[in-house]
Amino acid sequence: MSKPNETKADAVLPVLFFEEGTCSLAAMISLLVSGIPFQTCRLEEDDSESPEYLKLNALGEVPMLYRNGSVLTENVAVLQSIAASAPDSRLSFRAGSAEFDQLHRALGFLSSDFHKSFMGFFAPEAFHPDEKIQKEITKNVINGPLKGAMKHVDEHVLGRHSETPFIFDHLMIADAYLFAMARWSDDLYDIGKEFPNLKKFQNAMAKEPAVKLALEIESGHFEPRQNFKGNLKFAAFVKTAAKEKSAEDSSEHSQEKKNPGTLAAEKSVLSSGR
Repeated sequence: MSKPNETKADAVLPVLFFEEGTCSLAAMISLLVSGIPFQTCRLEEDDSESPEYLKLNALGEVPMLYRNGSVLTENVAVLQSIAASAPDSRLSFRAGSAEFDQLHRALGFLSSDFHKSFMGFFAPEAFHPDEKIQKEITKNVINGPLKGAMKHVDEHVLGRHSETPFIFDHLMIADAYLFAMARWSDDLYDIGKEFPNLKKFQNAMAKEPAVKLALEIESGHFEPRQNFKGNLKFAAFVKTAAKEKSAEDSSEHSQEKKNPGTLAAEKSVLSSGR
């Protein structure tokens, strides 16, 4: 069933494919902060396994940022692309600076150690087929590695300074990423008591206009506002997008065939290590 205020299956703006409750919220927050006009395409249950979506994204994951036949996946890549496209938004630091390195350090931790810490909670069946043992796995994860990751966030990612509740001094792509994932733990711990810096962070983020709007969009309120230009119906747009990507891939392949010398030169440079 289509949602109110969904738009037709055509797009010339960047389109963010997302699912409610997932870490794709980070990209939505970042796009809203960036000021870049964009649309969304919301995936419902099982949409990520549709043949058309898998043609666009073989892993069937979100977020996916789509631009006229070009596909970008993986949270860190999507967030970095958004930040680089809108340098005045201050979503990132100047490339090459010490602050830039620290931002990427935070992104690396969030995309690896922190994200994977939730796996045993969300998918205990991946570790054992027995439901009784799965419950023990979930319990052990909550009291073990996940709690350790939460403590690291509280003490080292957020606890490096007391003058700001954010990872640095204002909302950046790493903050959007942390906010999108940290909410998964709200019902697992007494956040305010066990992780006070995280609680301050969550409260500060919840007051940000971009975060408020992103949560509204995520929950299905698709009326265009600010730089958000509406949601595209998945069933129709994913077919259009798959065709456009196929055409784009064919064009790139044809270009490669026309320029074998260039490709050979590139391979030579790569193999020489320069």
